[in-house]
Amino acid sequence: MRTFRSPYAAIQPKSDYSAAEEYQNRQRAQRAIPTPFVQAVSGDTVLTAQDDSGWFLVDATSAAVTLTLPIASTAPAMTVTVKKTDSSANGVVVSRSGTDTIDGATSTTVSAQYATVTLRSTGADGTWELLTPATAGTAWKTGNIQGGGLAQQSGLAAGFSIFTPSSDAGVYRLLITGKDASTGGTPSNVWYDEVVLVPTAGWAPVVVSSTTVVGTPGGRTYTNSTGALQVAVASGTVWYVDVCLVKFDS
Repeated sequence: MRTFRSPYAAIQPKSDYSAAEEYQNRQRAQRAIPTPFVQAVSGDTVLTAQDDSGWFLVDATSAAVTLTLPIASTAPAMTVTVKKTDSSANGVVVSRSGTDTIDGATSTTVSAQYATVTLRSTGADGTWELLTPATAGTAWKTGNIQGGGLAQQSGLAAGFSIFTPSSDAGVYRLLITGKDASTGGTPSNVWYDEVVLVPTAGWAPVVVSSTTVVGTPGGRTYTNSTGALQVAVASGTVWYVDVCLVKFDS
C-alpha cells in the first residue's frame, strides 16, 4: 500500500513572531501617520519634516516673522498651515529652502490679521503648492448681499438686478434665495438657485441648480443686463432676495 503525504504537512505556523515585534510594527505604523498639532510662534522659525500637519499661530506684533520650509524632497506630502494672529502691519513670510519654489515663487506672505495659508510639499520635484490663499479677502471672498422688496412689474418680461461683478477675471458662485415675505414674515413661496458666472466680455450666467423650497414661486430666468446679473421670476411682483457670494480668483 502506498502512503500519500499531504503537501501541507510541512507548513508550520510561525512561532518566532513575538508580542514585542507586533508592538514594534504598530509603533512604526503610528509614526507613519503625522499627528496634527498647534504651535504659537513670535519669531523666525525653521521648519523640519517633523512639523508635518502643524498649525502655526504667528504673532508678528514686534516685527515681521519668517517661517522657512524644509527642502520639499525631504518632506514629501508634508502639509503646514500658517495663521497670522495679530493686527500689526508686519507680515508673516513663508519662505522656501534652497532652490525650491512655492507655486513658482520664492515665498508667500500673510498680511492680514486672521488670514491663513496652507501649503503642501509635492516631494521630489522641489515645489510647494498653496492649498489656500495667503491674503484674506483677496484671492477669494465671501459675503451676503441682501435686497428687500425688489419689485418686478410683470413676469418674465421684466426683472431686477441683484448683483454686479467686478471687471477682474475670476469665477463667481452665487447662492440665491428669493421669498415673498420680508424678514420675520411667513413666506408663501421660496426658491433657491445656484448660479455661476465668469465676468469676461459678454458673459452669460450659468444656472447650476434651481430649487423650489416652498409653494410655487415660478421659474427664474437669469441674464446679463448691461454688466449686472438680473433675475426675472415667472410669477409674483415683490421678492426679497438674498445673495451669498463666493468668488475665486483665476
